[in-house]
Amino acid sequence: AEILDEAGVIRSRVGFVLLALARGSFRSLKAGEYQIPAGSNTVRVLEQIAGGQVLQHMVVFPEGSTLAELARLLQTERLVSAEDILRVGKDPVFLKNLDIQADSVEGYLFPDTYQFVKGMTPEEILARMVARMREKISPELLAEARARDVSLHQMLTLASIIEKEAVETSEMPIISAVFWNRIRRDMPLQA
Repeated sequence: AEILDEAGVIRSRVGFVLLALARGSFRSLKAGEYQIPAGSNTVRVLEQIAGGQVLQHMVVFPEGSTLAELARLLQTERLVSAEDILRVGKDPVFLKNLDIQADSVEGYLFPDTYQFVKGMTPEEILARMVARMREKISPELLAEARARDVSLHQMLTLASIIEKEAVETSEMPIISAVFWNRIRRDMPLQA
């Protein structure tokens, strides 16, 4: 009530508290960042906060982006500090909990548009992005990796290299074929 009053969203702290008590929503108010429409009355403000209609931040994580670029983007949106994202993204305990057998989440973050809310932890943000990647990995892709005798990590690493090498998307199959031929012959990728 104090924050809402200081922001000029409600006319009375006491009135807001009494309304929340009278409606039985005093204990169900949700913490978060809210965008209150101008001219909203106290009842509408209370309903919005009790309903947890928090402000969603749209974050676009493009293909080929790095963990460092994501960290800067999330800090620009004032969701979390870049330092915290980088620390968590390389934390061995966090990686083990997500069953990532690598030094960082690099390559495990699915490029997509995400909606995050203020107050989410770096762990929650990164875990959601890794979960999206795991949703998108098809059983066929995993079978192909096993057939080629490579791990998921190796497959994702190669996909990242191919993506960085290609100037246009149409070049990716050719680059991929060249790299698989080099791998089969135990040659360096020279990427």
